[in-house]
Parts: sequence; C-alpha cells; structure tokens
Amino acid sequence: AFVERFGADRFTLDAVNAPSYTNNFVFLAENQFFDGLTFHRVLEGFVAQGGDPEGTGFGGPGYVLPKETNSLPFEEGIISMAASAAGVSGSQFFITLAPQPGLEGDFTAFGRVTSGMSVVKALTLRDPSQPNQPEPDVPFGERMHPHRREGGGHRDHCGDQHHEEEVGRPREGAGAGPDDVRLGQ
Repeated sequence: AFVERFGADRFTLDAVNAPSYTNNFVFLAENQFFDGLTFHRVLEGFVAQGGDPEGTGFGGPGYVLPKETNSLPFEEGIISMAASAAGVSGSQFFITLAPQPGLEGDFTAFGRVTSGMSVVKALTLRDPSQPNQPEPDVPFGERMHPHRREGGGHRDHCGDQHHEEEVGRPREGAGAGPDDVRLGQ
C-alpha cells in the first residue's frame, strides 16, 4: 500500500555504531512485526513515529532494549528507537523530519533514510495526544523485505515505513508517559 502510494523508500541501518538496535530492527522486520502498522505520530518538522502494534504510542513487542550510545548527529532522515521512562522501546522508532540536535544524547541514531525522504514527509500529520486526528497512514504493506548490503556492517532496506515508541516535544503540563518522552529529559 505504501509503496503503491508513495514509491519505494530506502534507508541504511548502522550495525557498527548501534549493533543491538540494528539487529533488533532487522529481526522484527524479517519476522513481519511491522506488517500493517502505521506511523501513529507525525509532527511537522519534528518526527514520524511508528512501530507500535496498538497504534497508540503505548504498544511494543513486550520488551525494552538496553540503551546504546553514539555521537551520530540527528540530521534530517535519522532513524532512532523511541524511549520512555520504562526504557528504550523494543519496536517503536522514529524518523527525523528536520535536523533535531536537541535529541542528541537522549536518543541514539541507528539508521538514515538515504532516498525517498519526500515519501516520509508526505505522511499524514497527526498527534495522538490531540482530539479528532486523521487516520494514520499504513505504510507497511503486506511484507517489508530487508535487503543486506555486503561489508561495512551496514544493512540496506527497502519497503515501507516503520515505528517505535514516542519521542516528544515539550508540552505545557504534559507528563512523561510510556511513549511521551520530552526533549531535555
């Protein structure tokens, strides 16, 4: 569905600088975890977040990941796992829609959109914390097929979009829930 609507999206995962996040993401993709999932949260100029089987920002695979760190900058198109007070999400991820240096240090880049950023930016804007939001796009079709590139510890993937726990902008009076991580925390 996503590929038919927007065209193929390409990204590279960085197994050298974030081996656990990369391995987990590939494992979930190869086991069809992301199939039929949406980008439940898309905030203009900030992030597109997906990977939640509930589509609410509170779902996941039933586990959290150990925190990985690296110094990769959060430029446009960076892919990172979402996090909450419970830890790093096992399946929710986000893609930055513009440079986000304020996320550096709190989140860890494990991939980058290498082509098709216009596809990501065309996702329907929605904030699940607000009432009367449009239905989310379902970018993951029947099957997302990871493609491996030889050498360098990187993996290339093509297919639809992906999700992970929520990353959030600071909001007046907002509490940090499981998928409501705010900048600067």
